[in-house]
Amino acid sequence: AAVAIDAVYSAPRAQEQLAARSLSRVQVKRVDNCEGLILTLFIQLNTSGSDLLTCQEMRPFADFVGFKGSDAQWEREFASVCKYLGCEPDRGIDA
Repeated sequence: AAVAIDAVYSAPRAQEQLAARSLSRVQVKRVDNCEGLILTLFIQLNTSGSDLLTCQEMRPFADFVGFKGSDAQWEREFASVCKYLGCEPDRGIDA
């Protein structure tokens, strides 16, 4: 599965931007709608195959979009996101 990032970066610069953020293993492809983008990103991040994104699985995305805090700060931020979404931080976020 490839992650579509052209919603964040233009496709010609995507590989350069991904490499700069240590995400060079991600392939770039075009997804024509928001749901497809979210699902593709979810599949790429869900390394455990659990169908739920854990705090650790979401961290690369958080870093990619500019999160600069410590692990402890990220855990608090993830818990806040889970509270907002109505899910349990210990379980994770579903698609």
